[in-house]
Amino acid sequence: RLLTLIADELNTKKKLDPQEFSYYSIFSIQTDLLEDIFPNVISNVECQIGVIIVNASWIAHFVNDYPTYLDSDSKSVIDNYFSLYPQLAGLFVRHETLSRDDIQYYINQDWAIYLYNIRSVNKIRKALEKRPTGILPDDIRRAVIETE
Repeated sequence: RLLTLIADELNTKKKLDPQEFSYYSIFSIQTDLLEDIFPNVISNVECQIGVIIVNASWIAHFVNDYPTYLDSDSKSVIDNYFSLYPQLAGLFVRHETLSRDDIQYYINQDWAIYLYNIRSVNKIRKALEKRPTGILPDDIRRAVIETE
């Protein structure tokens, strides 16, 4: 729904050819245009908005106004952006990217850590043993059973 709202707002600012438009093209627009329309799009949304950034160059455009999470599989990229933007809300990472010690370090710095790409009961157990803020498993029922 949010992507549809962004697309509608984009059409008022910059005419898009519907045959060429895809939701992925939202992410290739100029950052100043997105910064202009994003507050308009979410002004009527009645829930908390958080932004998950895959392309780290976008962090600066959101981190001061919205809870912003970095999605990266590179520990060196994570550490680099952790030092550049300590106000980041946290990370979304594949479960195998960080060790339990890494996760606890980031949590101690007030970052939320969410693990994903968890496709088996064994991986659910291993992810839970790392004690992240949360996990995003492919099989929610199995994850609930494992946490009981």
